[in-house]
Amino acid sequence: MTDTLASTYARYLVAISFQRIGELMANSYMWAFAFASDISTHYERSFMDQRLRLAVDGVLVNIHLLAIPVFERHTAIVQFNLISTTLDVLYGQWRDKMIGVASDGENTMTGRHAGVVTLLENEATHPILRVWCAAHQMDLVMKAAFAIVDDGNFVKNTKDLIVHLRRQKLLIADMGTAAKKLTNRWLYMGNALEWILRNHAQLNTHFEGHQSASPSSS
Repeated sequence: MTDTLASTYARYLVAISFQRIGELMANSYMWAFAFASDISTHYERSFMDQRLRLAVDGVLVNIHLLAIPVFERHTAIVQFNLISTTLDVLYGQWRDKMIGVASDGENTMTGRHAGVVTLLENEATHPILRVWCAAHQMDLVMKAAFAIVDDGNFVKNTKDLIVHLRRQKLLIADMGTAAKKLTNRWLYMGNALEWILRNHAQLNTHFEGHQSASPSSS
């Protein structure tokens, strides 16, 4: 089989799948669906993943709609245009049946005024349910918890500590490890705090040495 023939068969299969999905969305018994989208990177190329969640013959199914390359910047309007164009092709009345949108925690997705979810919500003919991914929900819980620790300065102080430790070349050489990079995401925060706890004895020695080397106050 030649590459040309294989690609032709692949296009036929994709077209048949899209037609079947469009028929499911148009079916009068399928009165609602939820949509999910995120952008991931594969071999240094960005792809937008789109999924549909709907009920078919009494069974809730999760359909991987497509993974489409994104050659432009990942702005909210670029993502919205890709999503709305896809849904328009599948089923022109999708705005009447969409009841939920799931997304990751990126600002372009969750922005209150111009995020992708907000733009889709504005297209819907009735209110929709917003669903954030579990990782983003963990971020929100973490931020709320840390906001009440150390008068709200815990995250800032931890970031300052990590920045200081990552600049200490001699300390890094002695320990054979460097402080973990820190962002606002719960996973990075967890890794950074775990590293600090695991190496607290050596870190205490480091800071005690700095204090003893400081000039005493007169």
